Amino acid sequence: MRVRAGIAGIGKMGKIHARILSELNEYEFVGIYDTDFKEASTIAEKYSVKAYQTLEELLESVDALIISTPTSTHKEVAIKAIEMKKHVFVEKPLAATSKDALEIYEESRKQNVTLMVGHVERFNPVIQKLKEILSDKKPLIISITRVGPFPPRIKDTGIILDLGIHDIDILSFLLESDPDKVSCLKNSCTGNYEDIAIISLKYGNCLAHILTNWLTPFKVRKIEVATETDYFVGNLIDQKLTRYTKYTVEGSYIAYEIPIRYKEPIKEELLEFYAAIKERREPLVDGRVAIKNIEIAIKCLSGEN
Repeated sequence: MRVRAGIAGIGKMGKIHARILSELNEYEFVGIYDTDFKEASTIAEKYSVKAYQTLEELLESVDALIISTPTSTHKEVAIKAIEMKKHVFVEKPLAATSKDALEIYEESRKQNVTLMVGHVERFNPVIQKLKEILSDKKPLIISITRVGPFPPRIKDTGIILDLGIHDIDILSFLLESDPDKVSCLKNSCTGNYEDIAIISLKYGNCLAHILTNWLTPFKVRKIEVATETDYFVGNLIDQKLTRYTKYTVEGSYIAYEIPIRYKEPIKEELLEFYAAIKERREPLVDGRVAIKNIEIAIKCLSGEN
């Protein structure tokens, strides 16, 4: 079984999806739709697929749609695809508001189609290994840093919904619970939306901290986890995980790198999307997960505690 798939939105993420779709035998890459037809045509020619003038034309030709359009358009595009009974993969966040996200989710249930959301870090082997390790350890502190330069492609949302939501999802995945308390400091230095955020969350006895900004001239994607006996440092870009153990008051410890087999997370999540369609089951990141992440992000934006 091959799934005929198309892409709506051919920006940075859309181009990555196009490359991966062209590599996966599980999919038949059909074509691309973008409001910039010239750009869509350029990428479509590269992969020997068709550029469509309208979204409706693309939807008539596919079984599934990958949505990588601006966040503000997710609801409109997703609902249109779902109403035509197409499976949809939506880049995070699912929508700009939890209300819109809920409407997308409910429509997918009504039409009995697969809805998956691109919280890609769940497929990062570092996060998956930490999930495995923490199954029998109690994390006490989790600190995540996700910083980098401002992306000109982002025009309709701030850093919390664009970047911070990755780490909100990581915490939900690792801790398998909702936060008891959320607080956030944020600032807008270069535009209309927040570009710096310091998010604090409490999950029972575990305190979590997220630092994210668009002011750092280079990318950092790092997670640190402290348990009663160990300290873990993960680099999500290089996919390296180091464990520090047997710490003593004299300052000595043992450090070693935990073996990690490199995987391309976006390819892994598209394989999960395919499997969910084929097996007629909920994907690892379904609409309910995405809605909860948005609700937490909105609390950060509104200053709720």
